[in-house]
Amino acid sequence: MEQGASPSTTYARQTYEEMEVFGADPKRLVVMLFEAAHRFLLQAREAMERKHYEGQADYIIKAQKIYVELLCALNEETGGILALSLKQLYGQIHELLRQACIYDDLDKLDEAIASTEQLTAAWREAEARCKSAQT
Repeated sequence: MEQGASPSTTYARQTYEEMEVFGADPKRLVVMLFEAAHRFLLQAREAMERKHYEGQADYIIKAQKIYVELLCALNEETGGILALSLKQLYGQIHELLRQACIYDDLDKLDEAIASTEQLTAAWREAEARCKSAQT
């Protein structure tokens, strides 16, 4: 539970977030996943700077799980070369995170953060272009 939040407030927030996810279109879900991965990586960076190894590992693992889900969602048959390129990129980021966690490497973590920021921006732009094309 969030610090200072009542159980009912926490429950209401969780319910709202669940409804947002369940009602979102696939492009929005991808953006939400990247936003969550970015948030976890920033939290991992803070933990790494404080030498809080358990927190660092927890947040990196959460981001890695998101990248694994993104990898699993790729369809090479319909996505073609784009899906293959994303597969390689997501795999590289996952490997950066593995190395950052194992070797306590802030540079590797920063590289993964920068890549995640770029991917988040790209998916936001794709989502916006799809919305404007529909109107």
